Amino acid sequence: LESEVYLLVRVEASGVVTGKQGYVLDRIRKHSGARIALLRQEIEGQRPCHIAGALTEVLQAQRLIFHLVSAVPVMSMSTDKHSSYSAASSMSTSGGQHQNFPNSSGKEPQLQPPALIRR
Repeated sequence: LESEVYLLVRVEASGVVTGKQGYVLDRIRKHSGARIALLRQEIEGQRPCHIAGALTEVLQAQRLIFHLVSAVPVMSMSTDKHSSYSAASSMSTSGGQHQNFPNSSGKEPQLQPPALIRR
């Protein structure tokens, strides 16, 4: 059974989700098994992200994307551009293994949940 969802990703967070040369988005695809397209089209400061696949794949990809987006400061219209931070969307799922994504502090975030890194 195929599932699909459209998320709206804030423009200022879209680079974090994509990563350099699409690296982070490719890792999310490989880890979740879902098909993901982050569209270039911008709608009121947000970019549509289409996720499709088996329900568990879609939910896993959605969870990974929410974790990345929630770490990016919300750009406000005031002079203080980093006055508030986003939270994961209410569509976020709970349960399963918690995925840890470090705060980037200027660096590209790396996907480092235990299931992704095998040494």
